[in-house]
Amino acid sequence: MLLAMIPVMLYSQVNLKQTKLSENVQDSVLGTDVILKNNEVIFQKTYKSDLSKIELIEKLKVYLPTIKNFQLTEITNQNDGQFSGKLTDYIVNYRKYGGTLMGTMTALNYPLVGNAIIQVKDNKYRVTISNFIFKGVKVLSESYDFALDDGLTKAKRTKIRENLSMLNAMGYLNKELTEMFDLHTTKKIDDF
Repeated sequence: MLLAMIPVMLYSQVNLKQTKLSENVQDSVLGTDVILKNNEVIFQKTYKSDLSKIELIEKLKVYLPTIKNFQLTEITNQNDGQFSGKLTDYIVNYRKYGGTLMGTMTALNYPLVGNAIIQVKDNKYRVTISNFIFKGVKVLSESYDFALDDGLTKAKRTKIRENLSMLNAMGYLNKELTEMFDLHTTKKIDDF
């Protein structure tokens, strides 16, 4: 009798409470800052800092141009603290995070482009990257541009696919972008 009750007891221990997503967020890749918002796959991460808004703006103006394959295109309004930029021909270093050539989504071997917006407030800044496209992905004898929005989503871009290879790739991409835009873990800026 006790053995018959074990599956029921185990099921009762599962937390069935679903995590509430932020406004306009339809889905997310668990454990990452990769989300599906308004039918678009984006990376959105908020970084905390001890710096004021003005100090963060000054640090970011110096730091952002040093990021490999990132072009700062515009500072829309100095007082609002919003920067615009682009990832250009960026190759995700998935091996750094445990990925292997044969065990990782093929598209990660190709150049990635995307649009970035960095918004600054006191003690924090938020990086949002959208319009991810892997350029020149080879399939058989043809090359295609692979839009992450199409590859990672299903049901007319309303849900994230539950493909293990794709989800692992998003984990690698998340780790790479998180480190890349963090003022505290990447190359330090000297105050000489």
